[in-house]
Amino acid sequence: MRKNNLFFLALAAFVFSGISYAETCPRVDEIKSQALAAWKAYDTDDQPLSAQQEALFKKNMVAFTLAEWTNQPSHGGAIHCYYRDKNGSNLEAYLSKNNFVPQKSSRYWYQVTGYMHCAAGMEQCAFEKSPALAMQQRLTKQPHLAEK
Repeated sequence: MRKNNLFFLALAAFVFSGISYAETCPRVDEIKSQALAAWKAYDTDDQPLSAQQEALFKKNMVAFTLAEWTNQPSHGGAIHCYYRDKNGSNLEAYLSKNNFVPQKSSRYWYQVTGYMHCAAGMEQCAFEKSPALAMQQRLTKQPHLAEK
């Protein structure tokens, strides 16, 4: 009986180790209550927001609008998350995170002038780590052989 339990635990660990965590755009309440961590805020001219602009961006946002993906080789693919204000206007800024690609299983993605857009809810607009980044992380986690 113990061997069966051990076998199923090992099998589950193997199966779940291949599943990648899906990243989504941050929720408005998350953005307003904490630092953006790995997310960077930019204006529509792709310039980083100043601290004052970022505070105004956070203050005025009320809802998620759109997820966008850009295939920038220098960034390994970038997520862009757009939000709107209380009047329904899109804000003149977005959040970005590098080294992600749209989740292949999602049918909500469509191409618009060289970008991929997802106008569904945040949960449907999911991203996964770019294959190059995932491979790099796996390689750095492997033990290295000692050198003489």
